[in-house]
Amino acid sequence: MLILVLTVSIAEAQKNKMYSAETNMKAYVQSKNPDDLLQAKQLIDEVVKHEKTIGFWKAWY
Repeated sequence: MLILVLTVSIAEAQKNKMYSAETNMKAYVQSKNPDDLLQAKQLIDEVVKHEKTIGFWKAWY
């Protein structure tokens, strides 16, 4: 049971990173600050490399 909870928690944490990346991309559109875009890319890279979220559609959109 504990392993299941941990697995779900890790997957959710990775998805939260994707939502944070989306927020950073929106901030970049408004501010044109390249740091926002760089941070978004770093978060997306983490998500697509993680085995639990490699197929998360939002990371590839």
